[in-house]
Amino acid sequence: MLRASDMLRRSAGAALDQLKWGPVETEWEATGSEPGYTLRGYYSRNSDGPPVLIVPAPIKRPYIFDLLPRVSVVQRLLEAGFAVFLMDWRETDDADADWGLAEYAGSWLNGAATAIARRHAEKPIFIGHSLGGTFAAIFGATHPGAARKLLLIEAPLRFGPEAGALAAIVSASPPADMVAALASGAPGSLLDIASSASAPEEFVAGRWQDAAVSLVDPGAWPIHQRVIR
Repeated sequence: MLRASDMLRRSAGAALDQLKWGPVETEWEATGSEPGYTLRGYYSRNSDGPPVLIVPAPIKRPYIFDLLPRVSVVQRLLEAGFAVFLMDWRETDDADADWGLAEYAGSWLNGAATAIARRHAEKPIFIGHSLGGTFAAIFGATHPGAARKLLLIEAPLRFGPEAGALAAIVSASPPADMVAALASGAPGSLLDIASSASAPEEFVAGRWQDAAVSLVDPGAWPIHQRVIR
């Protein structure tokens, strides 16, 4: 059922793309690659400042940082003169792929940081969001001096009862290996159910409140539509 739900959700996303409600991303080029990621590079005439590496969570698409030009983190950084890079995490169809912290918070970030430092002759500033921020923090702790600065946004660094809204769901859930074995991975719909159950005011009520407010604001409605997409 969860897999079927995922297929329906992706079909709905494709339909919205056909209606021109998809993301409008900034042009980029692949500047590095490993089995688990593509390193995106964004450039402009003004991007001669220090390099920045955005590290999203693996469950998030890279375009959340570049949804529309007017609300694009990538665009704002380019306008400020930074050379912008982003970790575009890949999915795998290989059931035997054993990707863990050693890769996400270790060798892959190290490979990206090394490539950026070699290209710009200076270390990158890390911007880690959500679980990507956790990876960036682990990398910074285990590779001191590899990053010029470290900026963490909504990054879980504390676990157990004090870990926030998701802590209760995590503690009540079966081990991750069991979930992965039963569901052949972690379906996106399962994460959606867990998020909605743990923080309904943010993941359920909040989106409807935002829709109501956006309906009367012509500038906000296209943004809301793409966020829902």
